[in-house]
Amino acid sequence: MIERMTFLKFTVITNGTTGNKRLKSLLENNDHVTVQYSIDGSCAEIHDMMRGKGKFDITMKNIAAMKPKVKPYFHMVVAPFNRNNVKEYFDFAEEHNATPTFSFTSKHGNASDNWDDVSMNDSQRLETLTVIIDEYKKRNIENIPAPFCTIKCTLTDKKNKFNLCVTPYGDIYPCQGLYDKKF
Repeated sequence: MIERMTFLKFTVITNGTTGNKRLKSLLENNDHVTVQYSIDGSCAEIHDMMRGKGKFDITMKNIAAMKPKVKPYFHMVVAPFNRNNVKEYFDFAEEHNATPTFSFTSKHGNASDNWDDVSMNDSQRLETLTVIIDEYKKRNIENIPAPFCTIKCTLTDKKNKFNLCVTPYGDIYPCQGLYDKKF
């Protein structure tokens, strides 16, 4: 379907831990398909705190094997343990020809089990958001939304195109920010 529907843009979101040959082919042969890798730090020590020991090395090995037509995104879920790594993360993404994007932890999935460890207070979020925005400006990276789901969201801004989120289970949501069974 993705190969046939060239009039649509697709973004595949993955942690990059599987060397999927079909994904590799889609990314390397289609300019309407991009990938967002979930990488939560610029090194194994930080990333593996969120994703599990050894995951960073597996992800980076699989990323190195890909030569996508469209510049990929590296996406960091910002938590207390990696929020001081944001500036280094910009350098890390740049070294791998990727655009850095960010979100803050939200209370669903794995985070709901250890919310006290991964949540940040409003001051920490604001400080981190300031660093992110300053780095985007300094590096002349444009059109990247700040880590709030209400920015450039089709549910709140009618100027933006419709953006569906399809889960690995086939569930369809009108926005990635609504990725939860309760919706």
